Amino acid sequence: MGLRITYATDEFLLATKLVAQRRKDAADIVALAGRLQMENASADDLKHLIYRYYTDEYSLEFILDGNDIDPEIHLLAVRAERLLASHQSKSTRGMPIDGTEPPAIRRQDRTTSRERGQSE
Repeated sequence: MGLRITYATDEFLLATKLVAQRRKDAADIVALAGRLQMENASADDLKHLIYRYYTDEYSLEFILDGNDIDPEIHLLAVRAERLLASHQSKSTRGMPIDGTEPPAIRRQDRTTSRERGQSE
């Protein structure tokens, strides 16, 4: 036989991150959505993704700690949609309209307070 290794798909990982939506999951949600070409996903798209992997209502009630899961899933999907939209607007801010790369912005060299003290 041999060793069999299984791993979660990016879609499944995204669904679990969407349900958990801890602060530390935000970067993973953005990265996974990007890998799946879902950067512009709507709340409905994200809601359908969650329901594709979380098919047992009782499990969702346990995970979400309540029995009114549809509004909760909708709220999670809307939050994730806003996160993705926010990331999209940040990543395109400052980009020229013609699609070329923006010029690099160099930070001026600054002296440290120790260096300023030595020069006085």
